[in-house]
Amino acid sequence: MVYMTSLLYRNEHLNCSEYALTEAAMIFKRYSFKKGKRLPDLLMDHSSIVFVLEGVILMHCGPFLDRRVEERNMFFLPNNVLCSGEVLEDTELLSCVFDKDTQVCNRFMLENLVKLDGFGSIRYDFDTLSIRGRLWEFVRFLVECLGDGLGCRHFHQMKRQELALLFRGYYTKEELARFFYPILSENMDFRESVLACFREANSLEEIARRMNLTPVTFNRRFKKTFGEPYAQWLEKRKAEDILRDILITNKTFSEIADAYGFSSAAYFTTFCKRHFGKSPSEIRQQRNERGECVPSR
Repeated sequence: MVYMTSLLYRNEHLNCSEYALTEAAMIFKRYSFKKGKRLPDLLMDHSSIVFVLEGVILMHCGPFLDRRVEERNMFFLPNNVLCSGEVLEDTELLSCVFDKDTQVCNRFMLENLVKLDGFGSIRYDFDTLSIRGRLWEFVRFLVECLGDGLGCRHFHQMKRQELALLFRGYYTKEELARFFYPILSENMDFRESVLACFREANSLEEIARRMNLTPVTFNRRFKKTFGEPYAQWLEKRKAEDILRDILITNKTFSEIADAYGFSSAAYFTTFCKRHFGKSPSEIRQQRNERGECVPSR
């Protein structure tokens, strides 16, 4: 018996209207990076799982900096978070778009993870998971199929559903709750909508309008879902982005202050001292002394 290891009827696949030719249509994507490569800032436009198949990468994701992820481990990037990375060894990655619409199975949806005992006490810290035996076999097989050119949209969708079932079968609910924590909520539709548009909205009234809600209703739902008022939550996101720019770029403090709408250097310094306990120059100096990251634009 002859086993085929190359894709048959390639032109029929490529000419099919269901073939995932565009980046936007691809659920799974492969990436290869050489040691020393710096991954530029990327604002995630959807939530994704990233599998490290080979190598080591140092990730900066939102407020979580210098997170080392080695091969046969995976991490989760939520929608609208600012990410970048540094490749410490030649690295191969596989990413998968994975959001609230990708349910773990019909009997166990992501929303149910919020109901676990102890969920409220989780202190998320960019929790990663190892790629265990069955999942590792699945991922390697998937990479080979993608390499062969099997890129049908239905293939992508079915493999994501299979991935969801493997999560359900080989990882505990507690592990999944920690892994997917950034997008979990009793009202995941509302949470996802906020994460998708908060950076483009200039005010509470504007984001409420984008979500077809009155400001009062939006505020009430927001506090119930996120546990704090919108203005307070938004300022924390702003502080995270500012700290990131200070620590992992060589932008001047004037450039950073202008980018975030500070009218003067004094206001910018006051903001940093209130949130971080140090001035911008003290933060960057401490970082340089520790030598954990080479700043770069």
